[in-house]
Amino acid sequence: MINFEEIKKFRSFYFSGIAGTGMKPLAKFFSASGYTVAGADLNTEFFPELKEYGIKVYDTHDGKRLKNFDALVVSSSIKGDNPEMKYAVKNGVPIIRRSELLGYVFTLFNKSISISGTHGKTTATAMLGTIMKRFSSATAFVGGDTIEYSDYYSDRLYNTCIAETCEYNRNFYDVKPTVAVILNVCYDHVDTYKNLTEVIKAFRTFSKNSITVKNADDPGSKSIPAYLTFGIKNNADFIAKNIKSTENGLKFTVLHKNKKYKAFVPVLGKHHVYNALAAIAAAYITGVPVECSVSALEKFRGVMRRAEKIGTINGAAVYSDYAHHPDEIEKTAKAFLSLKKGKTLVVFQPHTYSRTAALKSDFIRVLKPIKKLVLFRTYAAREDVKYIGSAKDLFISLEKTDSAYYDNVEDLIKSFKGYDNVLVLGAGDLDRHLRTVIKNKITTI
Repeated sequence: MINFEEIKKFRSFYFSGIAGTGMKPLAKFFSASGYTVAGADLNTEFFPELKEYGIKVYDTHDGKRLKNFDALVVSSSIKGDNPEMKYAVKNGVPIIRRSELLGYVFTLFNKSISISGTHGKTTATAMLGTIMKRFSSATAFVGGDTIEYSDYYSDRLYNTCIAETCEYNRNFYDVKPTVAVILNVCYDHVDTYKNLTEVIKAFRTFSKNSITVKNADDPGSKSIPAYLTFGIKNNADFIAKNIKSTENGLKFTVLHKNKKYKAFVPVLGKHHVYNALAAIAAAYITGVPVECSVSALEKFRGVMRRAEKIGTINGAAVYSDYAHHPDEIEKTAKAFLSLKKGKTLVVFQPHTYSRTAALKSDFIRVLKPIKKLVLFRTYAAREDVKYIGSAKDLFISLEKTDSAYYDNVEDLIKSFKGYDNVLVLGAGDLDRHLRTVIKNKITTI
């Protein structure tokens, strides 16, 4: 682990994979703070956004560019054979992992809030950001693009830092937050953890020196000590009752210290009540009254790829959602199918072979009840291509006569004909491909 005192001396950073989730907002922060920032990424979609911050971006990786920079910043997706990594190792250029740099950023603020958990991190962080933007002082790093402020905003006052932190590879150990919010703890990231017990232990270790806020209803969080709790079913410091899910959003009552607050949040799915309660509780610790948080959340505009309508293809309204874990898929699909009228097709793109193989029985359990289902080729991310854990393997194991499998976008979009709605689930690249189809007004290829 690199020493924070060493990072403090640096005045320029080169980001390898600069357009990636978590990397982009950090690059913006340092550029806006007066540092020299540049980076490379094969995905050029977000280059205009980065250029607005005065960041030089490249669509190829070249280690020679590091000659003019103090350090190389990398994410978990950057492997040792990356040209910039190879150059840095050979020439002694300091290498900083993204989570380490975020950990350093936390030390620059009076207080910091980490949003962690297997599901809901991005939405809960965005909700908290919406509250703090209106009623307090904060800098927010979101692991996805919000409709309101993309993935980053800052008032430059260095009062409170908000960021989501991930348990993958135990990266959240690099961050020492004042407040640690734990949304839920489930078995995931099977290439890091052998079982749920290991995941729970990691969350306990991560949060032990922080003011912890946790979900009182979550079985995985049960053994983790907490300062404040939130929930729907069990006794908690912040409780939601009278929950009503509508096509326009969620209506519920927040109970706190014998007071009631009527709430409305314009998001789809009852599971988002937990995210809202987490944001309200975290804001409360910083001094934001509950009534202010409830008021701010009425204006929450949402996060991209969270049941987001991205356009129309072959007559069907296409909605994109980041859900890629069985629990997320089950909740999102149920909420969507219960509220949307007309004929709906659900498309799922598995994310990583290891997750799909390890959680195969859970995927089968949640996908089998979906009447009209299509599986799209697995998004490998950081892994090598395998058959075990592939979408094709999962499709065959499902044994569903009313399902289909496609490995190319051309055939996939043809299957949209005759449907009113298409819900696309997954954290892979299918979302990007479908946005390209919509942008170019392609109906059949």
